[in-house]
Amino acid sequence: MKTVNSERSRFVNMKHPLLHVENIRQYFEKTVALADISLDLPEGEILTILGPSGCGKTTFLRVVAGLQRPDYGTIEIDGRTVNGPGIWVSPQKRSVAMIFQNLALWPHLSVKRSVELGLKEKGLRKAERAYIIGETLERLGLSQKSECFPHTLSSGEQQRVALARALVLRPRLLLLDEPFSHLDWELRQDLTCLIKGLETTIIFVTHDQLDAFAMEGLLAIMRKGRLEQIGKQDEAIKNPATEFVQNFVRKAASLLRG
Repeated sequence: MKTVNSERSRFVNMKHPLLHVENIRQYFEKTVALADISLDLPEGEILTILGPSGCGKTTFLRVVAGLQRPDYGTIEIDGRTVNGPGIWVSPQKRSVAMIFQNLALWPHLSVKRSVELGLKEKGLRKAERAYIIGETLERLGLSQKSECFPHTLSSGEQQRVALARALVLRPRLLLLDEPFSHLDWELRQDLTCLIKGLETTIIFVTHDQLDAFAMEGLLAIMRKGRLEQIGKQDEAIKNPATEFVQNFVRKAASLLRG
């Protein structure tokens, strides 16, 4: 088996990564939530972070998004330091959008109004907002649902609204926290295809091995706040870095091998 450090080093210090994370640590009282997380993510790539519940996946997303400040470490987005010694850039100025597990859709706002909220905060003119919203809803198959309210939408449609709300902001980095947790397998497949076609740099977090391998791209395995392995997906199956990785991806490996 390869060591965790040797595997990780292949994906650290890449040339001009969109996201650079170095030695991120996060503590909650005496609990270690994140332990020296380091990784580089190239522009246009999808990184799936796979791990059991409570391993630190969501905490990592929140730290990257700027929703909480780590106790130690450096984060750079598109060559700009957004977190480091004496440096802190607010979430609104990071060019990052995050979709939460509970979606957080306003029940009293139509699809169009919900998607428009972020654009209003950016100060865009009405005509420009309308163009961006129309283009995004069309792209996600929501044009006919623009005046509908969340309670009238299917689970898949609600997920697309949350995605549209993020994409209209034109983020450099899109963070997805367990986006398929309440969807059936058919909807998961549809949204997986949609996400893979976005041509956006994405970090996708899940506890489900099959969802992780369906997403393709790069794969990181997390356990107890640490990255056990990071690299190409097939490496986790063919050359697991630790016994935990080997056991955790076994279900997906058996299905992929038929």
